[in-house]
Amino acid sequence: MYESKEDRGRLEICLVLTSEYQAVLSDPLSVTLTPIQTTSTIFVRAERELDYSLEEVYVEFPAGSGVGHTQCGNVSISVDGLIEADESFSIRATVNSPSSVRFAGSYQQTAVVDVIIRDDDECTMAAGQCRRNC
Repeated sequence: MYESKEDRGRLEICLVLTSEYQAVLSDPLSVTLTPIQTTSTIFVRAERELDYSLEEVYVEFPAGSGVGHTQCGNVSISVDGLIEADESFSIRATVNSPSSVRFAGSYQQTAVVDVIIRDDDECTMAAGQCRRNC
């Protein structure tokens, strides 16, 4: 199959797991942290090399949810597996680029990755910017 520059692109996926804790003072020398709520933030950025157009998606799934799906613009995200700090799961991101004269229909780029949970300030900032856009 002929591969042109329109077929190439870059797909970045990162996830930030955020937990809220409640501090309980059990005695004067010890403090117990009890988790209250955990949310997961998924940020996807897709870039096409031809026109350097960007598609960005920011979405929150409640931690512990088995399956999640969302769509914003030309990007759709599906989550399969439990979103927990000590569990494995996968994220499938599909990017639909606008159809061109050379190709009939839309071009799809699909990536399935195992996401490493990390605390990334840059990712959090980018996700916040994207949420305002979507």
